[in-house]
Amino acid sequence: MPVQSRLFRLVLVTCLLGVAAAALAAWFVYDRQSRATEQSLAQSAQAVAQLVDNELAGYAETLRVLSGTASLQRNDLATFYVSARNAAAAPDSTVVLLRPDGEQVINTRRPLGAPLPSVNVALRDLRLASRADAVIVSNLFTSQLTHKPEFAVQVPVVREGRIAYYLNRGLPAASLGRLLKAQGFPAAWRLAVVDRDGRVVARSSGQESYVGKLASDALRSRMRTETFGTNDGTTLDGIPVRAFFRRAPWSNWTVILSVPVAELRAPAREAALLLAGLIALLLGGALLAARHVARQIAA
Repeated sequence: MPVQSRLFRLVLVTCLLGVAAAALAAWFVYDRQSRATEQSLAQSAQAVAQLVDNELAGYAETLRVLSGTASLQRNDLATFYVSARNAAAAPDSTVVLLRPDGEQVINTRRPLGAPLPSVNVALRDLRLASRADAVIVSNLFTSQLTHKPEFAVQVPVVREGRIAYYLNRGLPAASLGRLLKAQGFPAAWRLAVVDRDGRVVARSSGQESYVGKLASDALRSRMRTETFGTNDGTTLDGIPVRAFFRRAPWSNWTVILSVPVAELRAPAREAALLLAGLIALLLGGALLAARHVARQIAA
């Protein structure tokens, strides 16, 4: 066999081994980039969960301050009503003073002395299932006055060493939707907050269409037993996604960050293809060089 043929075959075998090595390297880059992307998204879900808890805890702190006002401590409800109206601040927010059995005494959406809504049974049951002195965050419910989806934060009012009342801050679910939208995630991503039942409280897009709907059975099953993780499925609007969920420890609500599968894999795929392309160019150059050397030997 001519020397140039042997040399060419040797280079060809070397190139084939190089291609195999390049494929392994590309897969390594793809896998590593995928893991890095998923870790970053999981951290984003955790950060938003903390943001939601901070927002809700801020409402609770406002109520704690309000619970200690002199007018409420001396049971001057007419004066306290004015303070509560001021604390409600936003027109779509409400402050409610309740007796321990859940009966409303003051509701800032109603004039003082006017008939008030009946007991919120779900909120009362949540209170009964919690410590009497605990701060609680409700699940999503429909307001009896506005007939819109809302949630509430509730704190105890302690007077002379005992719980005399509870104070609620009721807010529209849409207010939390605005908070999620402000995070500036890409338009194709879906950021949502669900309550303990897995019902959508807020969403970064399509708030009015999806509030109150349940997350998928598979995702709710995971969230019941795990505080964080991922789940492959489809969003409520039918897009195949990988969902990164994280339970907010203070409120026990869960944040779900859903990223389209195609978009999730794109950065890793692009990095792997770039590496594979560079290696292919190098191997192609080596093959051309081998042919050139073989021709010179033959000459």
